[in-house]
Amino acid sequence: GFRMKNRIVVNGFREVDSRMRDIMHEDLDTVLMYFDFAQREGVVRRANHFLSMRTNGLIRDTLFLGDVPKHLQLIQLSAGSFRPPFASSFDARDTIARDFRTGWIDKLYQTTTMFKEGDFRFARIPELEIEVLELPFHSRSDSVLWIMLPDRDAELDRIVKALEPEHFDAIQAHFSMKRAGIVVPVFSIKTEFNATDFLRDTIGLDALFRLRELRFFDDHDSALDGVLHRAAISVHERSAEAG
Repeated sequence: GFRMKNRIVVNGFREVDSRMRDIMHEDLDTVLMYFDFAQREGVVRRANHFLSMRTNGLIRDTLFLGDVPKHLQLIQLSAGSFRPPFASSFDARDTIARDFRTGWIDKLYQTTTMFKEGDFRFARIPELEIEVLELPFHSRSDSVLWIMLPDRDAELDRIVKALEPEHFDAIQAHFSMKRAGIVVPVFSIKTEFNATDFLRDTIGLDALFRLRELRFFDDHDSALDGVLHRAAISVHERSAEAG
């Protein structure tokens, strides 16, 4: 299933506020690590190693030297990973380059795809203008992979709309078992989102970016400098890995 690890890297051996330390240990299950930020290369290397190891190697080279300015006193790292095997994996011998067309556009593409025949849970939801194929993971995991496609004459934003939680019951209600041969692409997707402006300006948490609003240390006023979110997923014959 999903695994989460948190680590905070503190500049030098500064004393962290006792209440903040309790929150880190009890609520966030966070490990504190101390390092001299004057050794910027070492800080970057250690942070990137932690993120790579805790995300199945999907998230790499997140921090650079420019992300460790002289005034920086603390880096908080949160890494999640997900890598259960499919309940029934694809045969790698059936993974080849195949042709396909997209929508009504008369344009031919070629990409590496997997193939499998069997019984699958499939749903078509007319009111959402989407079709959904379900690929279950191993029984040890309580998760499944949903592959959603818009109807041929629907826009991609229909998929975004269908991802809203209130539509999940409708999707579940339309599932039925279908005997079919399915073709699924082998693919990887990575995305990056600088959440600083979103947190500060869009949802009104600008106070967190002002001094004296956060109390990380006993002897020093603190504020957030920036927040970065990165995510990746890789789908192949054995699993769908995410980090």
